[in-house]
Amino acid sequence: MISIKDAQKSVKEFVREKNWESGSLEIFNHLVEEVGEVARELRNNNKDNLKNELGDVLFLLFKLSNQQEIDLADAFTNKFKLIKEKFGILDSDRIFELTDKEWTSIEAELVLNKLNKTD
Repeated sequence: MISIKDAQKSVKEFVREKNWESGSLEIFNHLVEEVGEVARELRNNNKDNLKNELGDVLFLLFKLSNQQEIDLADAFTNKFKLIKEKFGILDSDRIFELTDKEWTSIEAELVLNKLNKTD
């Protein structure tokens, strides 16, 4: 299995070798197109194609992050920490084990907390 850092570095090197550098908006437009293809495969319930389309999205996310000089491993680590704090889940392994019922409970609690805030 490849780490996020290694995958991002591999994409950077591959894009450079192929001379596929492009601007952020061009990469973003391509990324949005690929996300649309993910939606299509979800509707079609085609897991093989979905897997390929998700790979395209990930490749373009790495490409965009490289173009913007953003370390995705760091970005994800920081954001995941904030998500865990927001949802009150401190055990990082536990978040992947939550049932749909538990997620619904967490979501309901967040909505109630927002409604009860007096900012």
